[in-house]
Amino acid sequence: MYFAYTFDITRSLQHKQELIAKAKKQNALLADLNALDDSAPLNAGEDRQYWWNEWLSKPFVDAGLHTYVLPVMQGFFQIASFGIPREPEETEEGDAAMVDYVLVSRRSRDRAGLRYQRRGIDDDANVANFVETETIMRVEREGFQNVFSHVQIRGSIPLFWSQAGYSLKPAPALSADRSHAQNLDALRRHVQRTLPQYGPLTIVNLAEQHGKEGAVTTAYSGSVHELGLKDVQWVLF
Repeated sequence: MYFAYTFDITRSLQHKQELIAKAKKQNALLADLNALDDSAPLNAGEDRQYWWNEWLSKPFVDAGLHTYVLPVMQGFFQIASFGIPREPEETEEGDAAMVDYVLVSRRSRDRAGLRYQRRGIDDDANVANFVETETIMRVEREGFQNVFSHVQIRGSIPLFWSQAGYSLKPAPALSADRSHAQNLDALRRHVQRTLPQYGPLTIVNLAEQHGKEGAVTTAYSGSVHELGLKDVQWVLF
């Protein structure tokens, strides 16, 4: 579990930039990334999908006691620093440009669970163990701080299926009590909810195309192509 007193760790840099750009249009006095209202509660802009202790914080939020609200995120965080050798002709000081490399993984609170015991999608179009991973790099070149961010997401195959965890290598199976139409509808709702937040999607399938995982993989591939959704690309790995 991770938290921050002064920084929203539940949203990616790109998402923050989009929110700030929107705020600039609404308030011309907002000048830069640091021009935030210090009196605003820390939980005002949190992504509820990654706000794990929201329910425990609800009494304080309802009472207006925002000072006592500290959003907690489940995931992973690591930062490392290293140098990139400069070209001999560069005029900047030092033999290397220092780089800060940050890795942040945010695990969704929706349909979280143990491996094998939590698979597929639910009726609310939440997939099991959905994780957003952001890679951030900051490097100073020619007197400017350059920040780069890349976001990728992962989750269980967005169909109704299960995998019994009582054998060494259990075979996944589509849920017998769910129809093809129900699978298509759940997949459509999941993708349509994901696109506005992350933009065009490239689906990289890591499951086996044959063998025990073949049935679920085939159903997934067929459903994606049958829907033919805009801004969704399917790639076999």
